[in-house]
Amino acid sequence: MTAMTDPSPQTLRRLPAFAAAQATTIYRRRIGAIEVTAISDGYVDLPHDIWKSPAPRALDDALHAAFLPTGGMRQGLTCYLVNTGRRLILMDGGAAGEFGEHFGELPQGLAAAGVAPEAIDLVLVSHLHPDHIGGLFRGTAAAFPKAHLLVDAAELAFWTSTHEQAQAVEIAQPWFDTARRWQAAWGERIETFSGERSLGEGLTIVPLPGHTVGHFGLMIESEGARLLIANDLVFHFAINFQNPDAAMIWETDSALAARTRRAALDRAATDRLLVAASHLPFPSFGHVERRGTAFAWAPEPWQHRAGA
Repeated sequence: MTAMTDPSPQTLRRLPAFAAAQATTIYRRRIGAIEVTAISDGYVDLPHDIWKSPAPRALDDALHAAFLPTGGMRQGLTCYLVNTGRRLILMDGGAAGEFGEHFGELPQGLAAAGVAPEAIDLVLVSHLHPDHIGGLFRGTAAAFPKAHLLVDAAELAFWTSTHEQAQAVEIAQPWFDTARRWQAAWGERIETFSGERSLGEGLTIVPLPGHTVGHFGLMIESEGARLLIANDLVFHFAINFQNPDAAMIWETDSALAARTRRAALDRAATDRLLVAASHLPFPSFGHVERRGTAFAWAPEPWQHRAGA
């Protein structure tokens, strides 16, 4: 047997350098006759003080139990492209430069999916936090020049109000300025609505208030398959499922958010709904398990074929 020896420096120099980032991350999932593409926009590292409850020790316990580092959390962000066969609909626009330096990958993801900005027909804005609208404008111009946009009427009124801005927690006060710049860029192409709204082709906007006043999700139903894109209904898989009453400092109504979360998670568990949400680990598709009076997240195994 030949003894193994360390590779020479010359051999090591021929190896590729370690990568600093993953490849552009997209993931396609068929829901009946509709294709949904999850697109990663990046991530942000957040401290525990974004949570009003539970206490930091309980947060660390939950993170440790999930085999995650403690003392803070790294949160990803996923946007969703819905292809009905007739329309291309984008759910949220990512953060761009509005919420940390590690966001802004949506344009590369769309390019990897073969979709030009001009091809988007409709943009749905689940709520007006900067990590969901920062990528929807470039300076004074809309990022998707041929699309129109839907947002809840109360949501728009709230985030463009100087009165509400003055009452907001400090971290959220600049977000109102971001919302006004987004509004100016899109102008008359913004359409508002209230309550549940059918978009046709098996798509229905579902109100999920509390996180913000007009936060909503999207129910997709096609050929017997269903998917609820729940957006910010849950923020962290290790915290919000086992503790649906966990509260964040930037929620507009934490008590309502908790009631909405419990009701939606209960329905998802009862109906065995496929669920996706913006801040769950990419690609974010999975199911909700009932665990006593709380819940658990069951991520769906990777689907090697989008139509499988």
